Amino acid sequence: MVLGVISAASVVAGILQTVTGFGAAVVLMLVAPFFFDMVASSAISSSIAMGIGLTLAWKFRKQIEWKVCALPAILYLISSVAVVYVVKLINVDMLTLAFGVFLILLSVYFLVFADRISFEASWKTAALCSICSG
Repeated sequence: MVLGVISAASVVAGILQTVTGFGAAVVLMLVAPFFFDMVASSAISSSIAMGIGLTLAWKFRKQIEWKVCALPAILYLISSVAVVYVVKLINVDMLTLAFGVFLILLSVYFLVFADRISFEASWKTAALCSICSG
């Protein structure tokens, strides 16, 4: 049952990631905490999202500008691994509450502010977004 639900969520996450370019981890984190604790859910969703990303990178490898992608990818991997280790030290109940508030704020952003806020593409914004994503 758990494997089937996680697999179905992974398929939906993969479709969303392919179509929009982001969102796989968000979809997976909506489902995984029902079956696993917050730390395990984060690690599982990050691993699945990374697999989806690597699959897409392989498919589009000829169109990827590797010089542009290298810094954000490295920063994402470093911050993601660091956060998984730090999260082990935090109270899981507080982390669950914080994650719920984060998802609510994220949905409000996409519903209300997404059209009004834009960022200039630069290496600084790429680095900041990569670290936050991790």
